[in-house]
Amino acid sequence: MADLDPGRYRDSDALALKWFQAGGRTIFVRPQDWEPTTSVGTLAGALLRDQGRTRDMAVLASLGQHHYLTTGHAEALFFRSARGAQRRMRKLEEWRLVTRWHQMEPRSVGGWRRHPDVFLLTARGATVLAHYLRSDPRPLIKRAFSAFQYAFHLDHALGTNGFFASLVQASRELPNQGLYHWLGDDGIRSAFQEHDPELSPDGFGRYLTADAEIGFHLEWDSGTERPQRLRAKARAALAAVRGHVLWVAPWPARELTIRSALERESSGRVAGFHTTHAGLLCAHGPLGPVWRPLEQDDRRPLSALPGRARGPLQIEDCLGKPGWWERRPGGTEGA
Repeated sequence: MADLDPGRYRDSDALALKWFQAGGRTIFVRPQDWEPTTSVGTLAGALLRDQGRTRDMAVLASLGQHHYLTTGHAEALFFRSARGAQRRMRKLEEWRLVTRWHQMEPRSVGGWRRHPDVFLLTARGATVLAHYLRSDPRPLIKRAFSAFQYAFHLDHALGTNGFFASLVQASRELPNQGLYHWLGDDGIRSAFQEHDPELSPDGFGRYLTADAEIGFHLEWDSGTERPQRLRAKARAALAAVRGHVLWVAPWPARELTIRSALERESSGRVAGFHTTHAGLLCAHGPLGPVWRPLEQDDRRPLSALPGRARGPLQIEDCLGKPGWWERRPGGTEGA
């Protein structure tokens, strides 16, 4: 399979723009100040009367877990059309449960290219969600504030979230496959407390097939880390991770750099490292034959990676399937 240049798809392939933007030039237009209001007032009654409240709470829970979701991400997870996602996110914004950032990119020939808006949880949204989950609102409010105030790696977060959303989108119509769990950065860092949280992967997924559960961690590479850092992350993964680690490079040459660092660090040990680059993801999607194991030349689809025998988890409860949030109100990380 020929390697493909991700830049080739930038203007012609909507999937490239929707999920796999090459970061560095996007400008985010956001509200000036964080909205500290936590009072829900008459909003509680409006939510109780609203027929879509269970889905609304799942949207808020997902924002609490992943911090930044675009309209496209929300559509993949919860809606059957872009219009439905836009209309509902606008309603949540009117209720001041979420806030919206506009995402713009300057064109090389002048003017601007508009990218999907980015939504974040507000203090009020965190409070409503905490009441719904019967939990302390303060940790949720603190994380929502940090996401708003300290968005230092927003392009990276959107790339990571876009990968998982594209996996949901690709599998939602498949009758015998689906993404069941998507664990975000906060949850992964908590799991790496005994090691170095700074070396933790960017996310975790549990993908179900007809007879297997395939667990994997994701490393979404921005092309900025030195080989020494890549080897340190490989060492941390070898020590702490069970299952597969999927490394996504922004371009083909960077994938070769990553593979060299991984092969040097693994040095014959059993390692479930698989690599690809954004061009292949744009061309074939995350379920296509894009994942290349170490010391092998062939690329495999995600569903062909080894996994453990299926447990009690049901495919109809996977993310993106009709009404999954009714049975799993805890968002993408819930049971």
